[in-house]
Amino acid sequence: MKTLNMNKYGSVLTGREFGKDIMKRIDEELEPPVVLNFRGVDSLGSSFADEVLIPIAKKQGNSLQICNATTPVWVCIKDVAQDGGIEVKRGDDE
Repeated sequence: MKTLNMNKYGSVLTGREFGKDIMKRIDEELEPPVVLNFRGVDSLGSSFADEVLIPIAKKQGNSLQICNATTPVWVCIKDVAQDGGIEVKRGDDE
C-alpha cells in the first residue's frame, strides 16, 4: 500500500478551492489503495477535507486509512467522514 504524505501540500490544509487544486494533483498520481500520512500537518479544514478525502475514499471502496494525525486533524477527519458516509481507520502511527 502506497503512502501519500499530506504535508507535501503544506502544514495548513484549508479551503475548498485549495482542496480542489490539490485533488487534481493527487488524482494524477493516485493509485489506490493509499494510506494518508498527516505527519507535519498542523491544521485541516473541513472544506479541504471534503474535496480531498471523500474522493480518495470513493476510489477505495468508501474507506480511508489515516496515520500520524494530531488530535485536531483527526477530529476533523472523523467529522468529514461521518458527513460523507465514508469509513476511516487510524493506522499505526509512526
